[in-house]
Amino acid sequence: MIIVPKSEYFDVLAIFRGRDAIISLSPNDMDDFSRGLTKVFKYLDDENFYSFNVCLYSDIVKEDAFWTQARIIPRMVAPPMNISDVAGLTLLGDTTIILRFPESVCQELKPYFG
Repeated sequence: MIIVPKSEYFDVLAIFRGRDAIISLSPNDMDDFSRGLTKVFKYLDDENFYSFNVCLYSDIVKEDAFWTQARIIPRMVAPPMNISDVAGLTLLGDTTIILRFPESVCQELKPYFG
């Protein structure tokens, strides 16, 4: 599976294997997700990101459905004018410029998960 980043910096993706819809998530799934979020938030804080976006993707309950996922991306403001982190190229051209290699961020995140 190839996942293309949506953020200019990096994405963190949680995939709930075998869970076709949000309503299919168990309390244990939510506990695991919460623990993972806490680790990702610690990483974001250590990297001086002060805000983020989270999106949950879910299908409907059915066989062979898309697995429920969550994507977390950091937000930033661009100096010197402190403009939003959403650029015209992203909005109008549906193009994302990536400033950090996903593989590098993965290696940096590993210690946070023990």
